[in-house]
Amino acid sequence: MFSRIAEFTEKINVAPIFGRHFRTLYNNRTQKISKPDLLLFIGVPLGAVIATYLLKVRLGTTGSFLAAIAALAAFLFALLILMLQMAAQVATSSETGGVSTRNRKRVKLLREISVNVAYCSLLCIIFTAWLALGDFTIRNPQGNSSGGKTPAPQQPTWYAEVTYFFLVHLLLTLLMVVKRTLRLVDQELDNALVSPERE
Repeated sequence: MFSRIAEFTEKINVAPIFGRHFRTLYNNRTQKISKPDLLLFIGVPLGAVIATYLLKVRLGTTGSFLAAIAALAAFLFALLILMLQMAAQVATSSETGGVSTRNRKRVKLLREISVNVAYCSLLCIIFTAWLALGDFTIRNPQGNSSGGKTPAPQQPTWYAEVTYFFLVHLLLTLLMVVKRTLRLVDQELDNALVSPERE
């Protein structure tokens, strides 16, 4: 039964993306999963959740978040297509000129960035669905009997804290993608100044 379910959901099974993404968080020296990186990408969002809870930071409507995440998802998908084009160029270069040290470095970095971008895109999809759920969880407080101003609608605490975790985790991952993309650009520019024979 489980094999049939796995076969049925094979084309939409995105679970391997999570594992591949976290495997890119390794220490360059030991080639093992980096505990400081895990602390940064998991611990810091958890710390933000605790801080917002203690400071009683409330969350209202999620419409603005939803629009921003949807636009970001479109940008990330375009970036993923760009990664595909660059991978195709590397593959063509290897087919015509052989597998060089330069191409090995490109493949490694491209693969890591592509996984990170795919992970961010997946987070945006999940986050979009989560924010859409906010229309059903928001609370509309009643005005007080003295005729004062009606308080603004607020999300339940549990919903707000999960949202803050997602948001901080996504922002940190995006910063890593930006840094790695710049590293790839710098590497290509450095390679442009070095003859392949000197590698």
